Amino acid sequence: MRSLVFLLVCVAAATAVLHRVPLQKEPRSRTIADLRRTRAFITNRYSDVKANDDILDLHNYQDAQYYGPLYIGTPAQHFEVIFDTGSSNLWVPSETCSAFSIACQTHNRYDATKSSTYKPNGTDFFIQYGSGALSGFLSSDTVTVGTSSVVDQTFAEATHEPGLAFVAGKFDGIMGMAFSVISVKGIPTVFDTMVDQGVVDEPVFSFFLNHDLSGEVGGELVLGGSDPAHYEGEFHYVPVSRVGYWQLTTDAIKVGGVAKDFCDPCEAIVDTGTSLIAGPTAYVKLIMHDLGAIPFIAGEYLINCNHVETMPTVSFTLDGQDFELTGPELIIENIDESTGKKVCIVGILGLDLGLMELWILGDPFIARYYTEFDVGNKRMGFARSLA
Repeated sequence: MRSLVFLLVCVAAATAVLHRVPLQKEPRSRTIADLRRTRAFITNRYSDVKANDDILDLHNYQDAQYYGPLYIGTPAQHFEVIFDTGSSNLWVPSETCSAFSIACQTHNRYDATKSSTYKPNGTDFFIQYGSGALSGFLSSDTVTVGTSSVVDQTFAEATHEPGLAFVAGKFDGIMGMAFSVISVKGIPTVFDTMVDQGVVDEPVFSFFLNHDLSGEVGGELVLGGSDPAHYEGEFHYVPVSRVGYWQLTTDAIKVGGVAKDFCDPCEAIVDTGTSLIAGPTAYVKLIMHDLGAIPFIAGEYLINCNHVETMPTVSFTLDGQDFELTGPELIIENIDESTGKKVCIVGILGLDLGLMELWILGDPFIARYYTEFDVGNKRMGFARSLA
């Protein structure tokens, strides 16, 4: 495992220590089934309309294969977790889970009896998903991410993980990094605890996501600031419009530089746990018409692979500045198993989230734009990513 190091930067003549966590990404292609699961995942996370059980498979978490190390207990017990800005709880598999729970038995499990800093809680923990409930109970212990350690952090020991979703996952659990407002049981997030206990210099964390599967590092999470080695220029800051998820107001959505009339303005959520961009079905259809894409499966679109390089840009205007995505940055290449030919899927899904008319800015957006999540000032900063 890559060792964790300190990065020293000077800010206003003061030296701040940034805690850097390298993120791994499993090199694998996304299949059509993955796209369907992504649709189910986004619907389940944000919608007030239940998805059909037959397509709701939590394997969609694996679409966002960015994960990294986290340690719990004394001595430290190692876990690989997804750092997820679309949720707010930390959970890992429990040693007390059933022997029949395949997902639990095939991953690292937390054993409270082996930690001298464990404190019992015992409160039931429950998250409802469309395909079943992830359940367990609460405990408290020392939690370490990178070089940052906090004491008495409350987290969930998962004793039941629904379906086959987590069996194939490379990660053991999830560390939520949204606001504690949406945390189950109102438990403070790990990062909030870091801030409260003074183990990070600033109430800020940042993500670099590397979509180059041949790259040595899949990405990087920085606790307490940002890493200038992975972005260029200055951050453009946008205020959080509603505390809960990392939600902001989008002034406009443009195709080829021309604003669409359906966003004047509209709301979007920046989510590291979602692998695609998503928006209301009718509006995505209008975008796809401008791109020259054709409907494929419900909500997904194909484009001629020869036209990818010349596709119009799709941009999101955030607090007066356009953030463009080019064709190659939006396209998912796949092989049609029946013909053996390459197909190009546009990485923007059309789906409706009930009463919530939202856009979800997932990994394609974050990969292009290094993202700083400023908890203290309730804002997000975006700068052009550098590999």
